[in-house]
Amino acid sequence: AMTLGVVGKTRFHKKHAALNLMVQYVGTFLSALVFGLIAYAVYPNLQNIFYQNIVVAVLLFIITFSMPDEEETVDHQRARGRSLRDLVHQSSFVKRSGEFFMAYESDDEDEGEKLVVKDDENVLDKSNSARFTEKMTILQMYSDPGRGRSLVFLSLVYFAFHLVNATVLPLCGQYIGLKAPDRNTLPIFTALLLVVKFNSFVTTWALKGRLEKIGYRNALFLGCFFVAARLIAMALVASFTDNLWALGATTVLHGPGDAIMHLMKALYSHLLSRKTGRFNLNMGIVSTFETIGSALSIVVGGYLATEVGYNNTFIILAGTMILPFIFILGVDNVTLQKW
Repeated sequence: AMTLGVVGKTRFHKKHAALNLMVQYVGTFLSALVFGLIAYAVYPNLQNIFYQNIVVAVLLFIITFSMPDEEETVDHQRARGRSLRDLVHQSSFVKRSGEFFMAYESDDEDEGEKLVVKDDENVLDKSNSARFTEKMTILQMYSDPGRGRSLVFLSLVYFAFHLVNATVLPLCGQYIGLKAPDRNTLPIFTALLLVVKFNSFVTTWALKGRLEKIGYRNALFLGCFFVAARLIAMALVASFTDNLWALGATTVLHGPGDAIMHLMKALYSHLLSRKTGRFNLNMGIVSTFETIGSALSIVVGGYLATEVGYNNTFIILAGTMILPFIFILGVDNVTLQKW
């Protein structure tokens, strides 16, 4: 939401939502690499690797306090998903940043549309008579035939997706640990994490600015397809070979699926929240469903692995991936031009 408030909807969709995730993946990649190297060096005293978290926490505090002044950079009306009727100011932070934010255009104008608007004085530049679309009530938003249904089904998509996806990497790590319970397991699992984050970075970079051509709903289907394909591959590998590197190779399918779904959560939540002033609320609702699905996933995955074995668990999880595919059908294939 802060990024949306700084750069506007067009830049948010074409560049900066993806850029946020790419920076996150670089950080996670480096963290996994350092954790893996330290863990290998101090094995079996693995408790020592957690001192890295103290260093990271200190760095986060420094970075947070070094951020530009929020009043200068963030337009809170756009951050909430309220659209502009007229071209307004560009924040001085964006002006100074130049080409990094792309050439300034009438980014949030809705030209030719007859909208219900009002003057809003709570903007960065008080001298500008900015005009924003009215903020919808929650009832109005969810009563909208297309928007309301899509928001509900989008939440269900992320619940069902993470009900399956969240347990996949932990189960893979546990399976490898059971097959090779020694120090040599650490490089394998570290390599799995690095492959996931590298593929996530590349996938996000490839999607950046291309989603209008691909189609937003098609991207959701694609993300679910990658995870389903990986689960099928894991079930086949675990059933017919004990080669742990072959099992780990299926990770190349995990990164793209995970990256697509992370990117689409921000972008789809925004698209369905345009002109409502409820972007933060809707993103929070979808994230809550995602978190509940993830929590249940760990419990269900652990129970299945204990009761029916890892091979059968991978098969069951692959079959369960039909649920997010079904729920995606209830989400409108929206674009930046709709609403």
